[in-house]
Amino acid sequence: MITLVIIIILLIPATTFSYYFIAYQELQKKYNIILAQQKEATNINDLIETSSIITKKSSENKLKDSIVQDLIAGIDMLENEKAFLQSDFSLTYIAQALQSNTSYISKVINSYKQCTFKEYVNKLRIQYISNQLKEDSTLLKYSIHFIARSIGYADSSSFSKIFKKHKGVTPSLYIKEIRSSSNNI
Repeated sequence: MITLVIIIILLIPATTFSYYFIAYQELQKKYNIILAQQKEATNINDLIETSSIITKKSSENKLKDSIVQDLIAGIDMLENEKAFLQSDFSLTYIAQALQSNTSYISKVINSYKQCTFKEYVNKLRIQYISNQLKEDSTLLKYSIHFIARSIGYADSSSFSKIFKKHKGVTPSLYIKEIRSSSNNI
């Protein structure tokens, strides 16, 4: 009899504990489901909001085709005139020459030349001087410092780094290669 009473006394709390534990787990599952649904709804709203902002900004950032064509033509004209050889050649320089603004010029160069303004200028300068060194043997006699300044660089060390990045060799080695190939002809 005492054993039965003890078993009943022990079963009541164990059963109560089990009931509340199971109920707690079910509530936790429901809470997690609601939380996930709310998070998903928030993510969808965020995506919708972000997408509308991007669409709005991209339409604001698009330049009129006529303006773009004029700027491309103007940039090409400055390229043909070799304006990039001047040490003060900059976005501001181009914007003033084309009666535009630096933001438009930068966007056009980024889109149509597919590089930054700095990369664009460096590419033009290195292409120009490498061709000139091959075509005009008198340039081979000048110092790297003189050559760098003649194409718009303020110092020879930055010119040498950029030249090596584009050509894979330093300007002095490039000049030596041209000299040795012209001696072999």
